[in-house]
Formats: sequence, structure tokens, C-alpha cells
Amino acid sequence: MLFGDRIQKDEEGFDSQPPFELDTEKQKVVVQTVFKKAQSEHLYASFYSDLCAAIVRMELLMKGFRPNRSNIRECHFRTELLNYCKESFETFLVTSDFQKKKNEQESEEDRLERELRTKHKLFGNIEFVGELYKQQIVTDFVI
Repeated sequence: MLFGDRIQKDEEGFDSQPPFELDTEKQKVVVQTVFKKAQSEHLYASFYSDLCAAIVRMELLMKGFRPNRSNIRECHFRTELLNYCKESFETFLVTSDFQKKKNEQESEEDRLERELRTKHKLFGNIEFVGELYKQQIVTDFVI
């Protein structure tokens, strides 16, 4: 879906011209979907990080780069993924459900449930970013 019929660097018929660009709208949808799934399905965070690593490798190969740490900055999918992670963490820090004052009509049970959902998502974010770190998609500096 992201790459169409583009040929990778190590495949027969590879041509570095014309420059390779991903469809940004499709890329955003894929990033958001993968991140939200990893956020809510903690057991599969490793699977989703593997998927992201494969996409990063494929993009680098299609652009004519070797898939290693020195070239990872050339990957637009990675950049979009890291930006989305950053936005998600900032959203949690600024508009955290923990910081919201109790609504007059909200019961204690509803408040606790809302806070539990928020914690679940926050821990999902942390776990997914940790898995991305293991895949060397996220650097020490970002962590």
C-alpha cells in the first residue's frame, strides 16, 4: 500500500531515478493506525515495532540506501512515526485525564475507569516506544 510496485535496491531492475516519495496521506494513516493499535494492544507492541522496522528497511532500500543506523534519518516513515509518538506524549502531559477536575455528574467509578483507560494508553505508548528503541528506530537522544 505504501510502496506500490517500487523495486528495492538489491532487486533486479532497481533504478534510483526518479526520486522515491511515499504518499503522505497513506503514510499518516498507517502511522496512526499502527500507533493506536500498539497503544491499546500491549501484547502486540513487539509485533508492531517489527512491522515498523520492516517498513523503515523497505523505504531505505527503495531510496537506494543501506538499511543501517547511519541512514535511518533518510526515512520519512520513521520521522512521521516519531512525530506522532511525540504528539501523543505531549497530549498526555498537557490534557491528561488525571489532571481534569472531577465532573459534578461523574461518579467515582466513572472517574476511576477514565483514569484506568488513560493509564492503559500511556503505558502502551511507553511500551511501544521501548520496542522501537530495541529495533533501533528510536535513538538514545529521543528516549
